[in-house]
Amino acid sequence: MDTERQNLNPYVGPRPFRVSDSKIFFGRLREIRQIVNLIYVNPILLLYSKSGVGRTSLLSAGVIPRLIEDGFDVFPLGRVGGMFAPNTKPEEIQNIFIFNYLLSSLEEKAHPATLTRKTLSKYLNELQHSLDNMGQPVPRVLIFDQFEELFISHEDRWKDRQNFFEQIRQVLDSDHLLRIVFAFREEYIGEMERYAHLLPDGISARFHLEPLRMADALRAVLAPLSMTERHFAEGVAEKIISDLMMIRVPTVEGDTRWIQGEFVEPLELQVVMRNLWKHLPPNVKVITENHTLDLHISDAALSDFYDSCIHNVVSKSPEISEEMLRNWFEEALITPLGTRAVVFRGQKETAGMPNHVVNEIENQRLIRDESQRGVLFYELTHDRFIRPIQESNRKFSQGSKL
Repeated sequence: MDTERQNLNPYVGPRPFRVSDSKIFFGRLREIRQIVNLIYVNPILLLYSKSGVGRTSLLSAGVIPRLIEDGFDVFPLGRVGGMFAPNTKPEEIQNIFIFNYLLSSLEEKAHPATLTRKTLSKYLNELQHSLDNMGQPVPRVLIFDQFEELFISHEDRWKDRQNFFEQIRQVLDSDHLLRIVFAFREEYIGEMERYAHLLPDGISARFHLEPLRMADALRAVLAPLSMTERHFAEGVAEKIISDLMMIRVPTVEGDTRWIQGEFVEPLELQVVMRNLWKHLPPNVKVITENHTLDLHISDAALSDFYDSCIHNVVSKSPEISEEMLRNWFEEALITPLGTRAVVFRGQKETAGMPNHVVNEIENQRLIRDESQRGVLFYELTHDRFIRPIQESNRKFSQGSKL
């Protein structure tokens, strides 16, 4: 095996998996089969989960390749949110959500000006149906990713929401082979219910995506190694997974303790494994417990990830200093007991941080939002970020004083 393959990092880290990553995407076989089966028999499927569980990765590297293999014509992932495209006037756009979907799914293959008045029906009618070996049209699949954007973006175009679903109904009525998937965060399921009456047969097909359980997380760690010459010593991968499942909970005595939770967060798993691989000596063939102990792999990986997020946010928000942002994490998102705190989103700020900065922090996947009774709040993605954040901030503070 050549050196390039030996050094290939089979873990993607914090970014979502892409279609091209399908050969290293493992741990979701059961979910892929169930979702594909639902798409076969239902015109509409709702795929929803908490933030950071991996909907985009599952669709891109798992569901889409399987659908293509089964003969479906799958359109690229598209999103209904987004800024107004350059050289387009908002008043010229017939439906902002349809426009954004077409613009994003066409992947820059069309000029924005040609899409401002285009309906979804007209767009699909302009495309010839692909044919199977028998000369029959193959079913098409449209996937709307991060579909919660329909309810939280372009609030001045709220009337376009109903028209969006009316256009969905129209294309489904005219093409019985068409399948549509809406993927979104679970707190917006109620918003979808408001428009169910506009869709064929309402919304009967739903799939709730959970984080990874022990066996699936272990497969996500071990199976990608088939692309390399390396393997784990007995019990090492299991120990890493067990460590990642630990969560910190408060006790009745007012203290906290660590217990093993039910799930592994896919984001944290990929961050930790990519960092472990990156720091392995070049000639290592067997990954032992010593490699993970020497690196303090969980904390080191998450600390590196935190530092990277801090730098990315500051670079995009020059009005916020690194010190201000680090203090916000430690003072607003971590309690004196060392557990996750929640901060509520205000109209313009969240715990003193401008909301546009908070949006960017969420895009970095370091925090996630939750909603209760219409109130939006944020918390760290996982308890495991607490100690790395505190340690990173301590080092930054010491360095700034030198």
